[in-house]
Amino acid sequence: MNNDGIVVKYENLEYKEAIMHAYHVLSLYGRTKKHLQKLFPDPNDSEIEWLRLRTKVHEMIIAQHLRFTLVVLQQAEAADTAPEPIGRGVEEAANGAKEEEKPVAAT
Repeated sequence: MNNDGIVVKYENLEYKEAIMHAYHVLSLYGRTKKHLQKLFPDPNDSEIEWLRLRTKVHEMIIAQHLRFTLVVLQQAEAADTAPEPIGRGVEEAANGAKEEEKPVAAT
């Protein structure tokens, strides 16, 4: 789609659905960009390269470049086939730190 919300190309969904996604995606992208500019006043720090949204059923990837916005809507992978996260999670790190701090009982 172009940045005015006009759908240029779409596959595997109805035109009305493509228009609906275009409207919501541009709205989300605009609001996200606005809030990032508030959080990070430096323009280099507040640029968005792409957004990735994932639910249990679908995954949406959004990338904007010059006059066009690319939106990819696909079925999300099953939880058991999803890639492992890189590094330890917050809970794992917190639990690991607690285990390391436990005193060893003298015998």
